[in-house]
Amino acid sequence: MNHTRFCFRMSVVVGCVVLVFGVQPARATSGAWEGDTSLYWTNNNNWASNYTYPSGDQTATFNSTANNRTNINIQGLSTIRYITFDTCNAAAFHIGTYPPGSQTLTVYNNGTLKLNANVGNSQTFPSTLRLGTDRAGSTYVLQNDSPAYTLTVLGDVVVPNSGGTTGTKTLAFNGAGAIRVLGNISTNGFSPINLDKNGSGVLTLTGSNRVTRLDIDGAGSVIDIGSDGYLHLDNLGSTTLYVTQDAAIKGRGTIRLSTNTGENGADCYIAAGKTLTIESDLVSDGVFEMWSGTGTFVFKGNNDFRSNILMNTSGAIQVSKIGNVGSTGNNFGYAPIIKLSGNGCRLIYTGEGETTDRLLSLGNNATLNHSGTGELIFASNLSVGGNTKTLTLTGSTDGVGEIAGVISAGSGTTSLAKDGSGT
Repeated sequence: MNHTRFCFRMSVVVGCVVLVFGVQPARATSGAWEGDTSLYWTNNNNWASNYTYPSGDQTATFNSTANNRTNINIQGLSTIRYITFDTCNAAAFHIGTYPPGSQTLTVYNNGTLKLNANVGNSQTFPSTLRLGTDRAGSTYVLQNDSPAYTLTVLGDVVVPNSGGTTGTKTLAFNGAGAIRVLGNISTNGFSPINLDKNGSGVLTLTGSNRVTRLDIDGAGSVIDIGSDGYLHLDNLGSTTLYVTQDAAIKGRGTIRLSTNTGENGADCYIAAGKTLTIESDLVSDGVFEMWSGTGTFVFKGNNDFRSNILMNTSGAIQVSKIGNVGSTGNNFGYAPIIKLSGNGCRLIYTGEGETTDRLLSLGNNATLNHSGTGELIFASNLSVGGNTKTLTLTGSTDGVGEIAGVISAGSGTTSLAKDGSGT
């Protein structure tokens, strides 16, 4: 007598006991895939219970070699809340048929697709992932707890076009293992999509993605958008980038911040004592706005900001190439003015020296930190506000800093202070 039959017969005995007290309707139950008969998810005989396949708010578990039936056809599956890959015996499964996107897996609200730490193979979803059955807000989780293996979505990630009260869809990425979403993540124009990066595993996003907001909450998080990836964070003038931990965004792709022009740009936050290093190219029709938080943004890409750089907090922006107004191939793009408006804000330079005609607008106490080499010259006159403020010039390297333009007091009091061993 094999294990499957034993479990089935036991369930029949239990069912007989229940029937003494009342007739119970058949319903979907959680189950483990055994692949006894075919590749079809909706074939009841492929599941350990031999009773009915898991769907709706149930859990589907993949924890065996499954008779080498590992390319699962999900035709006819309405939705599923939890899919869990478990045990070292779990084969490398593919949920959905090829080519990528030829089938759609609808994830039940508050659902999780999870690869446990004890699994001995990478797992793949060739299917498109639909977040929920309607436009109602909810959270969906891709979780990989295995540092050795990868959880991959090859299809697009989409949201329903109708039904329910429109709310925000949050797609969370959890765990210490690598997660790859290689298709496109896109909203339908009704339900905003927020991405929330948790855990320390690398998240790869190489498609053409248009979402509302990116939160980075996992310590040591790395997001890789590849050489041709496109990540559009489209929340107009509201919170767009929210960072609470040290993290890095890698890849030579492009990140677009809002479509707003002028100074009503995407609001960017970074927590105190934290650093986000951005290697990708940042593009904005308007400003880069450091809206809140006192941490540090490090720009390494060839950025294209069409309006000013706004530093509205006591945080820092670190660059290695400032460039000139209207130029390309630098960290500030076309931006004509660097507005030092937040009390205690810091502009940190780590480059090899240059002369820039960008205008420094001093609206509060601020620091220019030359931590690079060579001579850094600000050629334009400073624009100063009518309040009392101090501009501190600092640096402890061999680099030389120079403000060649006029520094006036404005209608208030402007002071200069020197700190560090630099010149």
